This record gives sequence, C-alpha cells and structure tokens, in this order.
Amino acid sequence: FGSMHKREETVFGIKGVEIGEPIFRKSHPYSVNLPDNPFVTGEVEGYEPMTPVNHSHASFTAKLSYTPRQRYRLTGGSKVNAGSDYPTFSLIWKHAYNYNDTLAGHYDMFMAEIFRNSRFGSLNELKWRIRGGGFINSENLQLQDMYFFNTQESPVLVNSYEDAFYLRPYYSVSAPRLFAEGHVRYTSPTLLLKRLPGLSRTLIRENIGFSAQWTPDYGLYYEAGYSLSEIFFLADLGIYAGFRNLGFEAVSLKLILRLQ
Repeated sequence: FGSMHKREETVFGIKGVEIGEPIFRKSHPYSVNLPDNPFVTGEVEGYEPMTPVNHSHASFTAKLSYTPRQRYRLTGGSKVNAGSDYPTFSLIWKHAYNYNDTLAGHYDMFMAEIFRNSRFGSLNELKWRIRGGGFINSENLQLQDMYFFNTQESPVLVNSYEDAFYLRPYYSVSAPRLFAEGHVRYTSPTLLLKRLPGLSRTLIRENIGFSAQWTPDYGLYYEAGYSLSEIFFLADLGIYAGFRNLGFEAVSLKLILRLQ
C-alpha cells in the first residue's frame, strides 16, 4: 500500500526556555529545541553542523509485506489469521521533496526488514526483527528526514516499546546514509528469579533481550537486558547495559508501566 503526506516543518516542532526562568514571561528569549545529536553539534567528520530551516515537505511512502505459507481458518464464516512457520518480509520505499524559497530537492529512502514472533507452549515466546536500508538521491536531506533509531532514555515509561534502545538520549542516533539494526527477545515463565520461592507462584514472566544498531558514522552500539514483566499485571522492571563498539558505555534500571 502507499500513503502521501505533506507538512510544514519547523525545528522538531517546539521551542524551549532556559531552566530557572519563569515559563509564562512573554518577553523571555526562547532557545531552539534541538536534540543532542552529533550531526547538530558538528561532531561527525565530513558533515557541517546541521541547522534545520523552516520548509515545506511532501512525501509518498509505499510498503510491501509478504509472509510465506500464511495459514487461515474459518470461524463463523470469517477468515482468521492462523499464523505461519515462516518470517514476514517487508520492503519500504519513501520518496520525498523538501522546498522553500531557497531550497528544493528530492530524496529516496529504501528499507528492508524481516521479523517473526514464535510461541512455544502458552507462555514462552521468541521475537526477533532485523532491518536495514539507506538513502539515495539525498538532495537537501534535512535533520528530521534522517532515519532515527527508537531511543527511550527515560527511566520510567508509560508504554511498552518494542525494538527500542533504552540507554541512549532521545533523537541522539540517526543516519543520513546507511543504517542497520537487529532485536531479539525471549520470554519465559521460568528462567532465573522465577525459580525462587514466592516468585515461582506468580504469573510474572522473565525476559532476556539483545539489540544492536550500526551506521557508518556512529559505528556499532548494542544493549543487553533482563526484565520481569506482568508485575501485578501492569508493570515491567528490568536492567539494561549498553556498549559502544568493544567498550562498556552505561547501565540502568527501567520501569515500564503498561497504562495503554
């Protein structure tokens, strides 16, 4: 299927104020709300600092997905998806055009991905996803047009984010050229802590996961994590460690409240 989109763009939508000053003072000078991104600060070799400009944006996105040997069953005269023993393959193409009084240019982004969710018994589950792609004809590519990896830095989240990196700041890792990422997560009712007295009688499940991302400019970054899910049926609690290339970078606890 395809979709078309047109928007008027500013610098990531909003502007911020200096900490410690009254929020509602009309005369207060506003500061530009730019992300902590190396392409903004000029830390990427071969790139000048990217300063977003107001412009118009028109885009078209098409996606094709295919699951081999997809099974169905008839229930009450309706066709119900019964899953497949094979992964799903997807190909995405985005064509866009940025323009204002001083700039005008097209760009194309292609991305391919493969994923599968497998269940073993009633409570064991294995999820994995691999995706990668890049930009061609990237004339006048703007900061907000880059491919941004899903980063969720906050120690407390109010929704469960799949295929996320939990230790990097928001909008901190992006790619104007090539990119790739992979995620795998295994869920089981009994791995480590669920073997302890007390926890073994609960419906809490245990999860281990690994995520990795790569771009030519940023290099390789990966995270490994362990978490407990379905705590009182509404919360997940986990610990995650992050590594950049071959070096340790960070570790943090993460609380996820399933309120949505």
